[in-house]
Amino acid sequence: MIMPFANFHIHTSFSDGAVSPDDLVDKIIQKQGLNYFALTDHDTLSGIEPLFRLLEKRKSKRESLARLQEIRFVPGIEISLREEKTKTTVHLIGLFPDMNPGNY
Repeated sequence: MIMPFANFHIHTSFSDGAVSPDDLVDKIIQKQGLNYFALTDHDTLSGIEPLFRLLEKRKSKRESLARLQEIRFVPGIEISLREEKTKTTVHLIGLFPDMNPGNY
């Protein structure tokens, strides 16, 4: 039996990752046991909607349906911050960002 696990630090080509959202979905489907994942591209939310749409499209086409039903997608972002006193760069992971621009 494969123990389920999560990866809440994944990047796509929208920041410094090497894969497109479509390729990422393929990799997630193939990675047995990975049931939860977050897309946390650097300083951008641009990959979240395309990734969400790809997952929904594949579910509606019944493509790898059983495996897709096991997977839970968490939208996120990795924000680059700079601590002024030491000039140290810090990366902060944020999960479930507000995607509605009118809320501010």
